[in-house]
Amino acid sequence: MNQNYEFRKDQIASHLEYLGYDVENKEDHIFAKHAKYLNILVKFLDDGTSIYGLYSMSESAKNDRAGVLEAINKFNLESYCTKFFMFEDASTLCISAWIPGEYEKLSFGKIMSRFNDDLIKVRINSGLEQYIR
Repeated sequence: MNQNYEFRKDQIASHLEYLGYDVENKEDHIFAKHAKYLNILVKFLDDGTSIYGLYSMSESAKNDRAGVLEAINKFNLESYCTKFFMFEDASTLCISAWIPGEYEKLSFGKIMSRFNDDLIKVRINSGLEQYIR
């Protein structure tokens, strides 16, 4: 890991703590828990950062794959900064966001705000709420 990578990781961990997350700093990622928002995994790459959140899918998701995919496609068109996809076995809905480049305080704060807005929207009138636990 290079110095810029470690610096970005430390800055993002501090920012997540400021936002109320309990942060577990691992060698190549951060796992962050929040009382109000979905727990997230933050992965670091040479050219940017990826944020992931996971929802467990209900049994009805496995029985209505076409309905789930239609709802995911609709939500992807309306989301602020995230993309949603379902694991092949229909067990998990993954939410991801990509942040290119180095950490910038204002930009990261805005992305996290929009990311969490999307997570809230998915629970209300998205068409996906019936498929997630």
